[in-house]
Amino acid sequence: MNVSINEEQISNKTEQVINPMQVIDSRGRVLKLRKLDILSESRLVRMLGQDTVTNSIYMNGYVIPAVMVSEIDGEALFLPMSERQMEALIQRLDNDGLEAVLNYLQATVEDKAALESQLKK
Repeated sequence: MNVSINEEQISNKTEQVINPMQVIDSRGRVLKLRKLDILSESRLVRMLGQDTVTNSIYMNGYVIPAVMVSEIDGEALFLPMSERQMEALIQRLDNDGLEAVLNYLQATVEDKAALESQLKK
């Protein structure tokens, strides 16, 4: 059995992991983003509770964009472990940071829809 390894593909995959998503908010802050893993998502649900998690406006407009931010201008942010920490993170990002993340998410959805549309043609 002959196995070949395409080193270019390996390095590209490594770069995608090493170079996280970034957005710049209207204040000029560089926000690095992360995709939450399943364990982080489950901890978030348990921390916030069922009533909060079922509030889609709060979750989609504030919580999800906030917890996606892993760094602000190079300063690492950890996932909130309490509601107070969640509120502090939302306050720190403020409208400018949350809007930048929401715009990124919207553009990602639009790009995905455009790609799917092209593939169907």
